[in-house]
Amino acid sequence: MNSLFIEQSEYSPRVHFDTKTNIFEISGVSYSDDTISFFEPVLVWLQQYLQHNQQPIELNFRMNYFNTATLKRFTTIIKILEDYYKSSKIWTEINWLVRQDDEDMRSYMEDFQEYFEIIPINLKFRKD
Repeated sequence: MNSLFIEQSEYSPRVHFDTKTNIFEISGVSYSDDTISFFEPVLVWLQQYLQHNQQPIELNFRMNYFNTATLKRFTTIIKILEDYYKSSKIWTEINWLVRQDDEDMRSYMEDFQEYFEIIPINLKFRKD
């Protein structure tokens, strides 16, 4: 299956799910009013890919800003990966990459850690 790449726009994030390395990344900003249309192809691709994948997966969130509608889509993505991790036993982890001074992004990560108890969700600091 081919990698998934969606270029960042003014209101939507960059999505790069690399099937060669199994490192997936969502980065930038996301504050479109219609997150369903943007994220639906991402969710479909992810579910199809997981049906055949046999390698560990790393998903990196490198977000500067996102709205509540995007938060719902991120929750869905993490839920899909957590279910995959539980059923397949194939290592899967989430990295939440934040700037040291970004308390809001850190708080979102902590909320995800509390909500998702099975899949590893790690805080990592970035320098940009």
